[in-house]
Amino acid sequence: MSNNDHLKELLNAIGVLAETSLLFYRAVIQAGASEEEAKFLTQALIRASMTSNPCLLYTSDAADDLI
Repeated sequence: MSNNDHLKELLNAIGVLAETSLLFYRAVIQAGASEEEAKFLTQALIRASMTSNPCLLYTSDAADDLI
C-alpha cells in the first residue's frame, strides 16, 4: 500500500469519526443532555475511538451470555 493510499485511509477515518461524533452529539442533546454534558460525552467518545485498545461495548443480554 502506497503512502498516498495510507493518507486516503487516514483522511477517511478522520471523516468517519467526525461524522459519528456529530451524530452522537446531536443524539445526546436530543435525549435531554445539556450542551456541557453532550460536549463531555462526545469528547469521551472521540478519546475512546482513538485509543489503541478500544473496549467492547455489550448490550446487557450479550453480557449476560458471557457470564
